[in-house]
Amino acid sequence: LELWRRAKKLPVDTSAREALKLLQPLAWALHAEGKKEAPFEEVLPYLEESLREMGADREAAESLLAAIRDQSGVVVSLGEGVYGFLHLSFQEYLAARHVQDRLLAGGADWFGPAG
Repeated sequence: LELWRRAKKLPVDTSAREALKLLQPLAWALHAEGKKEAPFEEVLPYLEESLREMGADREAAESLLAAIRDQSGVVVSLGEGVYGFLHLSFQEYLAARHVQDRLLAGGADWFGPAG
C-alpha cells in the first residue's frame, strides 16, 4: 500500500495505516453480506467510523478510496461509483484483520457488518 511507492519516490497521498483503517471494515462488511462489490453509497456507512478517527469527513471518503485505488490497486472501480477488491484474497485477508483487531480491542460488537 505504501512501501513500493516510497521506494520508487512516488507521492503517497494515503498512508498504509489510513488505507487499512478504511479497507478492513469495508472488507468485513462485504464479506458478511456475501458481496464482492458495492456502490459507493452502500460502502460509505462502513467507512464512517474510520473517517472520524482519521479526522476526515464523508466528502473525503471517495477521494480517499480513489487514492487507494490509484496508488495500490487493492481496491478497484467496477463501473460508475462501484468499488470492490482486486482479488478475493485481499478482501478475505482484510476482513480477517478487522475481526482480529476488534477481538483484541475487546469489542463484542465486531460481528455486525459495520463492525
